[in-house]
Amino acid sequence: MKRTLHVLVPFLIACEFMFAVQPDRKPFIEIRVNDKQFQNRDILEVDKGDRIKLTISLEGGLRDYVKFVDSYTDIPEEAQILVHNENCLVYQIQNERYEWKLLNQELAIETDETITIQKQKTQANTYQVWINVPSQKLDKPYLNFFVKANWQYTEGSLVMQDEDEAEAILYLKIEGKTDEWYTSPNIKVSGNRDSRLEKKFDQIQHAYHAIEEKMIKRDFKATQIEIRNMQSTIQQTELLLKQIKNEKETFFVDVIFVGLPSDKPINDMDKLRQLINFWTELDPMLKLYRSNFDKLPAEPTDKNKKDLLVIAQAFDNWTHSVPKNSIDLLNTYIPEINWEEKAFIQNYLSFSPEQKKVNNLAHAYSEIDDFLEKRSLDVPAEIQIINNTVNRLQVARLFDRMLLGYISSINFSNWKSGRGSNNLQVY
Repeated sequence: MKRTLHVLVPFLIACEFMFAVQPDRKPFIEIRVNDKQFQNRDILEVDKGDRIKLTISLEGGLRDYVKFVDSYTDIPEEAQILVHNENCLVYQIQNERYEWKLLNQELAIETDETITIQKQKTQANTYQVWINVPSQKLDKPYLNFFVKANWQYTEGSLVMQDEDEAEAILYLKIEGKTDEWYTSPNIKVSGNRDSRLEKKFDQIQHAYHAIEEKMIKRDFKATQIEIRNMQSTIQQTELLLKQIKNEKETFFVDVIFVGLPSDKPINDMDKLRQLINFWTELDPMLKLYRSNFDKLPAEPTDKNKKDLLVIAQAFDNWTHSVPKNSIDLLNTYIPEINWEEKAFIQNYLSFSPEQKKVNNLAHAYSEIDDFLEKRSLDVPAEIQIINNTVNRLQVARLFDRMLLGYISSINFSNWKSGRGSNNLQVY
Protein backbone atom coordinates (compact mmCIF):
# COMPACT_ATOMS: atom_id res chain seq x y z
CA MET A 1 0.00 0.00 0.00
CA LYS A 2 3.06 2.23 -0.05
CA ARG A 3 2.43 5.52 -1.93
CA THR A 4 -1.33 4.81 -2.16
CA LEU A 5 -2.24 7.92 -0.23
CA HIS A 6 -0.03 10.13 -2.34
CA VAL A 7 -1.80 8.90 -5.45
CA LEU A 8 -5.36 8.91 -4.09
CA VAL A 9 -5.39 12.18 -2.14
CA PRO A 10 -6.00 14.34 -5.23
CA PHE A 11 -9.17 12.34 -5.90
CA LEU A 12 -10.31 12.29 -2.29
CA ILE A 13 -10.14 16.05 -1.82
CA ALA A 14 -10.48 19.04 -4.08
CA CYS A 15 -8.14 17.73 -6.75
CA GLU A 16 -7.57 21.03 -8.47
CA PHE A 17 -5.78 22.17 -5.30
CA MET A 18 -3.37 19.28 -5.00
CA PHE A 19 -2.19 17.92 -8.34
CA ALA A 20 1.56 18.17 -8.89
CA VAL A 21 3.07 20.48 -11.45
CA GLN A 22 5.71 17.80 -12.06
CA PRO A 23 6.18 14.33 -10.56
CA ASP A 24 8.05 14.31 -7.28
CA ARG A 25 11.32 12.40 -7.22
CA LYS A 26 11.57 8.90 -5.85
CA PRO A 27 12.73 9.03 -2.18
CA PHE A 28 16.52 8.76 -1.87
CA ILE A 29 19.17 9.08 0.85
CA GLU A 30 21.64 11.93 0.55
CA ILE A 31 25.06 11.19 2.08
CA ARG A 32 27.62 13.95 2.61
CA VAL A 33 31.19 13.72 3.94
CA ASN A 34 33.07 17.01 4.28
CA ASP A 35 30.40 18.58 2.06
CA LYS A 36 31.09 16.07 -0.72
CA GLN A 37 27.97 14.19 -1.78
CA PHE A 38 28.04 10.42 -2.22
CA GLN A 39 25.52 8.35 -4.15
CA ASN A 40 24.15 4.88 -3.50
CA ARG A 41 26.89 2.24 -4.00
CA ASP A 42 29.72 4.81 -4.05
CA ILE A 43 33.12 4.06 -2.50
CA LEU A 44 34.47 6.17 0.37
CA GLU A 45 38.24 6.02 0.83
CA VAL A 46 39.34 6.12 4.48
CA ASP A 47 42.42 5.29 6.55
CA LYS A 48 42.70 2.71 9.29
CA GLY A 49 41.71 4.27 12.60
CA ASP A 50 39.91 7.24 11.02
CA ARG A 51 36.92 8.80 12.73
CA ILE A 52 34.60 10.02 9.99
CA LYS A 53 31.53 12.23 10.21
CA LEU A 54 28.72 11.76 7.69
CA THR A 55 25.57 13.84 7.25
CA ILE A 56 22.49 11.83 6.25
CA SER A 57 19.14 13.14 5.02
CA LEU A 58 16.11 11.82 3.13
CA GLU A 59 15.17 13.73 -0.02
CA GLY A 60 12.53 13.40 -2.72
CA GLY A 61 9.11 11.82 -2.23
CA LEU A 62 6.68 13.71 -0.02
CA ARG A 63 9.43 16.06 1.09
CA ASP A 64 9.61 17.37 -2.49
CA TYR A 65 5.83 17.72 -2.43
CA VAL A 66 5.92 19.75 0.80
CA LYS A 67 9.18 21.67 0.38
CA PHE A 68 8.97 22.71 -3.28
CA VAL A 69 5.34 23.78 -3.47
CA ASP A 70 5.82 25.80 -6.61
CA SER A 71 7.42 22.90 -8.49
CA TYR A 72 5.45 19.89 -7.29
CA THR A 73 2.12 21.15 -5.92
CA ASP A 74 -0.39 23.37 -7.72
CA ILE A 75 -1.93 25.53 -5.01
CA PRO A 76 -4.34 28.17 -6.34
CA GLU A 77 -3.62 31.89 -6.13
CA GLU A 78 -6.23 32.46 -3.42
CA ALA A 79 -4.60 29.97 -1.03
CA GLN A 80 -2.94 31.47 2.04
CA ILE A 81 0.19 29.55 3.10
CA LEU A 82 0.34 29.53 6.89
CA VAL A 83 3.35 27.26 7.46
CA HIS A 84 5.94 26.16 4.91
CA ASN A 85 9.22 24.29 5.39
CA GLU A 86 10.70 20.97 4.32
CA ASN A 87 8.72 19.06 6.97
CA CYS A 88 5.38 20.84 7.03
CA LEU A 89 2.98 22.57 4.64
CA VAL A 90 -0.15 24.25 5.96
CA TYR A 91 -2.37 26.41 3.80
CA GLN A 92 -5.92 27.71 3.87
CA ILE A 93 -8.47 28.25 1.13
CA GLN A 94 -11.43 30.29 2.36
CA ASN A 95 -12.22 28.54 5.66
CA GLU A 96 -10.76 25.16 4.72
CA ARG A 97 -7.38 24.20 6.18
CA TYR A 98 -5.01 21.70 4.51
CA GLU A 99 -1.93 20.26 6.19
CA TRP A 100 0.91 17.91 5.36
CA LYS A 101 3.39 17.28 8.19
CA LEU A 102 6.20 14.91 9.04
CA LEU A 103 5.27 12.77 12.04
CA ASN A 104 8.49 10.87 12.49
CA GLN A 105 11.64 9.88 10.68
CA GLU A 106 14.17 7.23 11.70
CA LEU A 107 17.59 6.12 10.48
CA ALA A 108 18.95 2.58 10.82
CA ILE A 109 22.49 1.54 9.88
CA GLU A 110 23.84 -1.91 9.17
CA THR A 111 27.59 -2.55 9.02
CA ASP A 112 30.42 -4.89 10.03
CA GLU A 113 30.45 -5.46 13.80
CA THR A 114 34.04 -4.18 14.05
CA ILE A 115 33.00 -0.72 12.80
CA THR A 116 31.63 1.31 15.70
CA ILE A 117 28.94 3.90 14.99
CA GLN A 118 27.44 6.87 16.78
CA LYS A 119 24.45 8.73 15.38
CA GLN A 120 22.54 11.82 16.37
CA LYS A 121 19.43 13.42 14.90
CA THR A 122 20.27 17.12 14.69
CA GLN A 123 17.08 18.15 12.84
CA ALA A 124 13.91 16.40 11.75
CA ASN A 125 15.58 15.38 8.49
CA THR A 126 19.28 15.52 9.35
CA TYR A 127 21.45 12.95 11.10
CA GLN A 128 25.10 13.23 12.06
CA VAL A 129 26.81 9.82 11.95
CA TRP A 130 30.32 9.15 13.25
CA ILE A 131 32.12 5.94 12.32
CA ASN A 132 35.37 4.62 13.77
CA VAL A 133 37.29 2.71 11.13
CA PRO A 134 38.95 -0.37 12.68
CA SER A 135 42.67 -1.14 12.54
CA GLN A 136 42.27 -4.70 11.34
CA LYS A 137 41.67 -5.72 7.74
CA LEU A 138 38.05 -6.26 6.67
CA ASP A 139 36.96 -8.27 3.63
CA LYS A 140 34.13 -6.05 2.39
CA PRO A 141 33.56 -3.07 4.72
CA TYR A 142 30.30 -1.23 4.09
CA LEU A 143 27.64 1.02 5.59
CA ASN A 144 24.02 0.26 4.72
CA PHE A 145 21.56 3.07 5.51
CA PHE A 146 17.78 2.72 5.88
CA VAL A 147 15.54 5.78 6.36
CA LYS A 148 11.77 5.74 6.87
CA ALA A 149 9.61 8.87 7.14
CA ASN A 150 5.98 8.89 8.29
CA TRP A 151 3.77 11.72 7.01
CA GLN A 152 0.22 12.80 7.83
CA TYR A 153 -2.32 14.67 5.71
CA THR A 154 -5.20 16.50 7.42
CA GLU A 155 -8.22 18.20 5.86
CA GLY A 156 -10.97 18.95 8.37
CA SER A 157 -11.94 15.62 9.96
CA LEU A 158 -10.09 13.65 7.27
CA VAL A 159 -6.74 12.35 8.58
CA MET A 160 -4.61 10.03 6.44
CA GLN A 161 -1.02 8.82 6.63
CA ASP A 162 1.68 7.86 4.15
CA GLU A 163 5.33 6.90 4.39
CA ASP A 164 8.50 7.32 2.37
CA GLU A 165 11.46 5.00 2.70
CA ALA A 166 14.82 4.64 1.01
CA GLU A 167 17.99 2.58 1.26
CA ALA A 168 21.59 3.35 0.29
CA ILE A 169 24.86 1.48 0.70
CA LEU A 170 28.30 3.04 0.95
CA TYR A 171 31.38 0.88 0.50
CA LEU A 172 34.58 1.65 2.41
CA LYS A 173 38.06 1.37 0.97
CA ILE A 174 40.39 1.19 3.96
CA GLU A 175 44.01 2.26 3.49
CA GLY A 176 46.90 2.34 5.96
CA LYS A 177 50.18 0.71 6.91
CA THR A 178 49.92 -3.06 7.25
CA ASP A 179 52.38 -3.24 10.16
CA GLU A 180 50.33 -0.99 12.46
CA TRP A 181 48.39 -3.10 14.96
CA TYR A 182 46.76 -0.10 16.61
CA THR A 183 45.62 2.98 14.74
CA SER A 184 43.21 5.76 15.64
CA PRO A 185 42.91 9.40 14.55
CA ASN A 186 45.71 10.42 16.95
CA ILE A 187 47.68 7.26 17.81
CA LYS A 188 49.64 4.88 15.55
CA VAL A 189 51.37 1.81 17.03
CA SER A 190 53.48 -0.85 15.34
CA GLY A 191 55.75 -3.59 16.66
CA ASN A 192 54.68 -6.25 19.19
CA ARG A 193 50.98 -6.32 20.03
CA ASP A 194 49.66 -6.34 23.59
CA SER A 195 45.97 -6.21 24.58
CA ARG A 196 46.73 -4.36 27.84
CA LEU A 197 48.41 -1.55 25.94
CA GLU A 198 45.59 -1.52 23.41
CA LYS A 199 43.10 -0.68 26.17
CA LYS A 200 45.31 2.16 27.38
CA PHE A 201 45.60 3.59 23.88
CA ASP A 202 41.79 3.46 23.60
CA GLN A 203 41.58 5.49 26.82
CA ILE A 204 44.10 8.06 25.57
CA GLN A 205 42.23 8.45 22.28
CA HIS A 206 38.99 8.88 24.22
CA ALA A 207 40.72 11.59 26.27
CA TYR A 208 41.73 13.39 23.06
CA HIS A 209 38.08 13.50 21.98
CA ALA A 210 36.86 14.56 25.46
CA ILE A 211 39.31 17.49 25.64
CA GLU A 212 38.34 18.61 22.14
CA GLU A 213 34.63 18.38 22.95
CA LYS A 214 35.01 20.56 26.08
CA MET A 215 37.01 23.14 24.14
CA ILE A 216 34.39 23.31 21.40
CA LYS A 217 31.76 23.97 24.08
CA ARG A 218 34.06 26.61 25.62
CA ASP A 219 33.86 24.74 28.94
CA PHE A 220 37.46 25.39 29.93
CA LYS A 221 37.10 24.30 33.55
CA ALA A 222 36.03 20.85 32.30
CA THR A 223 38.88 21.02 29.75
CA GLN A 224 41.40 21.21 32.58
CA ILE A 225 39.87 18.16 34.26
CA GLU A 226 40.00 16.13 31.04
CA ILE A 227 43.64 17.11 30.45
CA ARG A 228 44.57 15.89 33.92
CA ASN A 229 42.73 12.63 33.23
CA MET A 230 44.69 12.18 29.99
CA GLN A 231 48.00 12.88 31.72
CA SER A 232 47.18 10.27 34.35
CA THR A 233 46.35 7.68 31.68
CA ILE A 234 49.58 8.42 29.79
CA GLN A 235 51.59 7.95 33.00
CA GLN A 236 49.82 4.62 33.60
CA THR A 237 50.63 3.59 30.02
CA GLU A 238 54.31 4.37 30.51
CA LEU A 239 54.42 2.26 33.69
CA LEU A 240 52.60 -0.60 31.94
CA LEU A 241 55.04 -0.46 29.04
CA LYS A 242 57.99 -0.76 31.45
CA GLN A 243 56.28 -3.71 33.16
CA ILE A 244 55.74 -5.52 29.82
CA LYS A 245 59.37 -4.95 28.82
CA ASN A 246 60.51 -6.42 32.14
CA GLU A 247 58.36 -9.48 31.44
CA LYS A 248 59.78 -9.86 27.94
CA GLU A 249 63.08 -8.19 27.12
CA THR A 250 62.58 -8.42 23.34
CA PHE A 251 59.23 -6.60 23.47
CA PHE A 252 59.17 -3.56 21.19
CA VAL A 253 56.58 -1.02 20.14
CA ASP A 254 56.83 2.13 18.06
CA VAL A 255 54.24 4.67 19.26
CA ILE A 256 53.46 7.86 17.36
CA PHE A 257 51.03 10.50 18.60
CA VAL A 258 49.54 12.58 15.80
CA GLY A 259 48.29 16.07 16.51
CA LEU A 260 46.83 17.63 19.63
CA PRO A 261 43.34 17.59 21.20
CA SER A 262 43.26 21.33 20.49
CA ASP A 263 43.89 21.03 16.73
CA LYS A 264 40.27 21.37 15.65
CA PRO A 265 39.35 24.42 17.81
CA ILE A 266 42.57 26.20 16.80
CA ASN A 267 42.04 25.48 13.09
CA ASP A 268 38.36 26.40 13.31
CA MET A 269 39.00 29.86 14.75
CA ASP A 270 40.37 31.08 11.41
CA LYS A 271 37.45 29.48 9.57
CA LEU A 272 34.94 31.19 11.86
CA ARG A 273 36.66 34.54 11.32
CA GLN A 274 36.32 33.99 7.59
CA LEU A 275 32.60 33.33 8.04
CA ILE A 276 32.21 36.65 9.84
CA ASN A 277 33.36 38.30 6.60
CA PHE A 278 30.84 36.31 4.53
CA TRP A 279 27.99 37.12 6.92
CA THR A 280 29.00 40.79 6.90
CA GLU A 281 28.50 40.80 3.12
CA LEU A 282 24.84 39.99 3.66
CA ASP A 283 23.96 43.29 5.33
CA PRO A 284 24.55 45.58 2.29
CA MET A 285 23.11 42.88 -0.01
CA LEU A 286 19.88 42.84 1.99
CA LYS A 287 19.63 46.64 1.94
CA LEU A 288 20.23 46.76 -1.82
CA TYR A 289 17.68 44.11 -2.74
CA ARG A 290 15.19 45.41 -0.19
CA SER A 291 15.36 48.74 -2.01
CA ASN A 292 14.96 47.02 -5.40
CA PHE A 293 12.05 44.94 -4.14
CA ASP A 294 10.24 47.98 -2.71
CA LYS A 295 10.26 49.54 -6.18
CA LEU A 296 8.15 46.70 -7.57
CA PRO A 297 4.38 47.31 -7.91
CA ALA A 298 2.16 46.24 -5.02
CA GLU A 299 0.55 43.67 -7.30
CA PRO A 300 3.33 42.37 -9.59
CA THR A 301 2.63 41.04 -13.05
CA ASP A 302 4.34 38.29 -15.05
CA LYS A 303 6.99 40.73 -16.25
CA ASN A 304 8.15 41.05 -12.61
CA LYS A 305 9.01 37.34 -12.36
CA LYS A 306 12.50 38.11 -13.61
CA ASP A 307 12.93 40.74 -10.86
CA LEU A 308 12.03 38.18 -8.20
CA LEU A 309 14.37 35.59 -9.69
CA VAL A 310 17.26 38.09 -9.72
CA ILE A 311 16.83 38.61 -5.97
CA ALA A 312 16.48 34.91 -5.20
CA GLN A 313 19.46 33.96 -7.37
CA ALA A 314 21.69 36.62 -5.78
CA PHE A 315 21.27 35.08 -2.33
CA ASP A 316 21.43 31.56 -3.73
CA ASN A 317 24.79 32.47 -5.30
CA TRP A 318 25.96 33.84 -1.94
CA THR A 319 25.11 30.52 -0.30
CA HIS A 320 27.17 28.62 -2.85
CA SER A 321 30.12 31.00 -2.33
CA VAL A 322 30.36 30.25 1.39
CA PRO A 323 33.25 27.81 2.13
CA LYS A 324 32.42 24.12 2.29
CA ASN A 325 31.50 22.69 5.69
CA SER A 326 30.53 26.16 6.95
CA ILE A 327 27.07 25.10 8.10
CA ASP A 328 28.47 22.08 9.96
CA LEU A 329 31.08 24.34 11.52
CA LEU A 330 28.50 26.85 12.74
CA ASN A 331 26.20 24.10 13.99
CA THR A 332 29.15 22.62 15.93
CA TYR A 333 30.04 25.81 17.80
CA ILE A 334 26.65 27.54 17.89
CA PRO A 335 24.06 24.72 17.91
CA GLU A 336 21.29 26.91 19.32
CA ILE A 337 20.75 28.44 15.85
CA ASN A 338 19.54 26.46 12.84
CA TRP A 339 22.19 27.73 10.45
CA GLU A 340 21.10 25.61 7.51
CA GLU A 341 17.66 27.19 7.67
CA LYS A 342 19.17 30.67 7.98
CA ALA A 343 21.78 30.38 5.24
CA PHE A 344 19.73 28.91 2.40
CA ILE A 345 17.16 31.14 0.73
CA GLN A 346 15.52 27.96 -0.65
CA ASN A 347 14.14 27.35 2.85
CA TYR A 348 12.04 30.51 2.53
CA LEU A 349 10.73 29.78 -0.97
CA SER A 350 8.25 27.45 -2.62
CA PHE A 351 10.25 27.62 -5.86
CA SER A 352 13.86 26.80 -6.66
CA PRO A 353 16.04 29.76 -7.76
CA GLU A 354 18.28 27.35 -9.68
CA GLN A 355 15.38 26.26 -11.91
CA LYS A 356 14.81 29.90 -12.90
CA LYS A 357 11.07 29.37 -12.97
CA VAL A 358 8.21 30.81 -10.91
CA ASN A 359 4.77 29.27 -11.30
CA ASN A 360 2.89 31.08 -8.53
CA LEU A 361 3.80 34.77 -8.69
CA ALA A 362 1.72 35.88 -5.69
CA HIS A 363 3.33 33.32 -3.38
CA ALA A 364 6.82 34.08 -4.67
CA TYR A 365 6.30 37.82 -4.09
CA SER A 366 5.19 37.23 -0.50
CA GLU A 367 8.05 34.81 0.18
CA ILE A 368 10.77 37.16 -1.09
CA ASP A 369 9.29 39.96 1.00
CA ASP A 370 9.28 37.72 4.08
CA PHE A 371 12.87 36.56 3.44
CA LEU A 372 14.24 40.08 3.11
CA GLU A 373 12.44 41.24 6.25
CA LYS A 374 13.52 38.31 8.44
CA ARG A 375 17.13 38.19 7.29
CA SER A 376 17.53 41.97 7.67
CA LEU A 377 16.55 41.57 11.32
CA ASP A 378 18.59 38.43 12.02
CA VAL A 379 21.92 38.96 10.23
CA PRO A 380 23.41 41.68 12.54
CA ALA A 381 22.74 39.51 15.59
CA GLU A 382 24.22 36.44 13.87
CA ILE A 383 27.42 38.35 13.07
CA GLN A 384 27.72 39.35 16.73
CA ILE A 385 27.15 35.77 17.91
CA ILE A 386 29.85 34.36 15.60
CA ASN A 387 32.26 37.13 16.68
CA ASN A 388 31.61 36.44 20.39
CA THR A 389 32.21 32.72 19.80
CA VAL A 390 35.61 33.41 18.24
CA ASN A 391 36.59 35.70 21.10
CA ARG A 392 35.67 33.12 23.75
CA LEU A 393 37.51 30.42 21.84
CA GLN A 394 40.79 32.35 22.15
CA VAL A 395 41.39 30.69 25.53
CA ALA A 396 42.02 27.45 23.62
CA ARG A 397 45.38 28.87 22.52
CA LEU A 398 46.67 28.69 26.11
CA PHE A 399 45.74 25.02 26.36
CA ASP A 400 47.17 24.41 22.89
CA ARG A 401 50.66 25.59 23.93
CA MET A 402 50.55 23.53 27.10
CA LEU A 403 49.39 20.38 25.27
CA LEU A 404 52.10 20.80 22.63
CA GLY A 405 54.81 20.94 25.28
CA TYR A 406 53.43 17.91 27.12
CA ILE A 407 52.52 15.50 24.30
CA SER A 408 55.60 16.20 22.18
CA SER A 409 57.85 15.28 25.13
CA ILE A 410 56.28 11.94 26.16
CA ASN A 411 59.19 9.55 26.75
CA PHE A 412 57.81 6.38 25.16
CA SER A 413 56.54 7.91 21.90
CA ASN A 414 57.25 10.23 19.00
CA TRP A 415 54.96 13.06 18.01
CA LYS A 416 53.84 14.36 14.60
CA SER A 417 51.88 17.54 13.96
CA GLY A 418 48.32 17.15 12.71
CA ARG A 419 47.82 20.75 11.60
CA GLY A 420 46.78 21.42 8.04
CA SER A 421 45.76 17.80 7.40
CA ASN A 422 43.35 17.26 4.52
CA ASN A 423 42.20 13.81 5.61
CA LEU A 424 38.63 12.89 6.51
CA GLN A 425 39.04 13.06 10.28
CA VAL A 426 36.05 15.17 11.25
CA TYR A 427 34.73 14.58 14.75
